[in-house]
Amino acid sequence: MTGPRLEPLPARPWTRDAVHRAIATVALMLALASAVPAAATPTQHLVRPGQDWLRIAHRASPGDEILLMPGRHLGGTLEHVRGTEQRPISIRSADPRRPVEIETSLHGLRLRHCAHLRLERLQIAGARIAGIVLEGDPSDDPDRVMRDITLRDVTIQRTGPSGQRHGVIVRHGSQIRLEHITIEGWAGSAIEAIGVNALVVERALLRGLDGFSQQNGIRLRGGTSNVILRHITLVDCGEQGLVFGGASRPDEQRLTPDDTDALEAHDVEVENILIERVQAAFAFIHAGRVTIRNSTVVHPTRFVASIRREREEPEFGDPRDCLIARCIVVWKAGEITSLTHLGRRATVDGIALEENLWWEVPDGPGPMPGEVASARRRPTDWPGREVLPQLTTVDPDLGPDRRPRATAAEGFGARDVPAWE
Repeated sequence: MTGPRLEPLPARPWTRDAVHRAIATVALMLALASAVPAAATPTQHLVRPGQDWLRIAHRASPGDEILLMPGRHLGGTLEHVRGTEQRPISIRSADPRRPVEIETSLHGLRLRHCAHLRLERLQIAGARIAGIVLEGDPSDDPDRVMRDITLRDVTIQRTGPSGQRHGVIVRHGSQIRLEHITIEGWAGSAIEAIGVNALVVERALLRGLDGFSQQNGIRLRGGTSNVILRHITLVDCGEQGLVFGGASRPDEQRLTPDDTDALEAHDVEVENILIERVQAAFAFIHAGRVTIRNSTVVHPTRFVASIRREREEPEFGDPRDCLIARCIVVWKAGEITSLTHLGRRATVDGIALEENLWWEVPDGPGPMPGEVASARRRPTDWPGREVLPQLTTVDPDLGPDRRPRATAAEGFGARDVPAWE
């Protein structure tokens, strides 16, 4: 059986107007195609030790890769080196198994007004002022904003040794990522962030060295906001481990219009952090919306937390809307006499304590019953308001990796932090 036969439609003659419209459409398409430049093919620049790779980087196009051959390479300043979001510029060691060494003087590397850069597998030692400086501009000028910078697999050693000398300092940038970072020996902060928005520090090892003043592990100030700190180990970091806030100058302060009270650091998420042998594990200085979860503090030598007011302006007040939850704090008997240091006019009202585990290691052989230790020695000046009862009678039995082995401590403390080899 065959279907009905389809007769072709009669051809319609082209009118003069239709021809003109078709020609105009084709011409417009050709003009648009010629106006869009073809994307340049990314270039790999192979650089030998001693070559001026900084000059090559200043001429790089979006998507280019600068591969540094094994050896010692010049340090210096990169200014206005900018890739794109889809095609960042990459600077890294050519050998994935061997980071290259960057020579230092005052700084190892200084990046000013750069955007969309990736720096990987670099080693910097002996800088007198800072290992790496990432420096933007507080204005909204698109040519001066520092944005989308990643440091990955970078080691910075022996910066300072005294004064405000930082391993990494970031000023007025956004979308900054520090991943798999190792910093040993510094003077001011291992990582200092001033007026930064959207900062991630992940998988970092920070360790103090003899002969270096080491004031802070990580300090966030100047209105730094939207921060994630996770999977970090801080050991022998001197005076303060994690510092949320400070006393920034007015020109350093990044203000957000939705804040009724000015804040030095706000909207910070902290998780899976190990802090060991530091005078005070945490400091809250004009901070807001800081959450610390599943972290472990071992052997603080003065306090667990310091809560202070350091600015005289009335709009800068106490911490607010902060939370500490599911953390473990362990100290030796008699090692500290107070959990909290309160500065002049400061209060703990803005910090809430969900359930946390606090344990004082007995000073004699054998375990001491928790209730006896609590009655005789354990300070209970909590660094916040108890919104849930605090656990004080369970020995978490921390292993060599500082994970709790006691069944009753399950779910508390840090479980996944990097370790020193």
